[in-house]
Amino acid sequence: MSYPYLLDAIVRGKWAINDNSAISNLEIASKLIRGEYSTEQYAGRKSKKDPFKVKLDSGKFVVASNPKGMDGAPSQSTAIIPLHGTMLKYGTWCGYGTEEIAYAIRQAADSSRMDSIVVDGHSGGGSVDSIPPIFDAIVYAKARKPVVACVDLCCSAALYGLLPCDEIMAANDLSCEVGSIGVMMNFMDYSAYYEQLGVKEHLIRSTLSEYKNLPLELARKGEYAKIQEEELDPLALKFQTDVKQYRGDKLDISVEGILNGRTFFAPDALKYGLIDSIGSMDKAIARAKELVDIRLMTSFY
Repeated sequence: MSYPYLLDAIVRGKWAINDNSAISNLEIASKLIRGEYSTEQYAGRKSKKDPFKVKLDSGKFVVASNPKGMDGAPSQSTAIIPLHGTMLKYGTWCGYGTEEIAYAIRQAADSSRMDSIVVDGHSGGGSVDSIPPIFDAIVYAKARKPVVACVDLCCSAALYGLLPCDEIMAANDLSCEVGSIGVMMNFMDYSAYYEQLGVKEHLIRSTLSEYKNLPLELARKGEYAKIQEEELDPLALKFQTDVKQYRGDKLDISVEGILNGRTFFAPDALKYGLIDSIGSMDKAIARAKELVDIRLMTSFY
């Protein structure tokens, strides 16, 4: 059932997400907790009601969940795969999971009808565990054919997931935002509420389990150092390390905050090396086709 997973991910998960997206998710969490969404109505996955689709450069759509869905595509098609909205590993009633999106990327990579892939990115990020499926699928696909990202909003987990692409192109020089490299965590403390209802919590650890859930317990008391040190900082350091590895010499790490959460509009993101170019979806498709030709030419030498 996807409903409890969505609530659990929002309330207790570790996040790589920009501020605006985080705030919108807290509103969803509040409505879930208050019961403003129906468990019965929203218990299923979106993909079961509306299978995840991949758009082709011809304008045709194919169903990615069907292993043979791409067989009828025109030869030398470019698969345009959406990565939209808040990223979660598993699909819920209101969105597709990155595992489902990653499956589509792998399908396109293996299809003889596709010569290239463009990821249409518009996401402020999401849960940390949503990153590996996208990241690994792009690594897999890139070994087989060119992968270009065309992004509008590309922050935090979305940027992390798209790092292995051959190139990252901003979709425009007006609204496109890139960055927000960092990790955060939020949780709700309902102890005062339950105390008013006469409910008192007793936490009892085994004498052999003194560190069991200790960072979270200390955080509930307002002591955040241990959860930062043991759970958040290692994730943030890995994020920074991978950004520096994949962006290479293009990345200007001297820019204040570039690895610590700042977000940049497309012109500055290009200037500081977070992206490779500014264009449009049409230009991203054309660039993917160019990379196909470059690979073919390189293979002859």
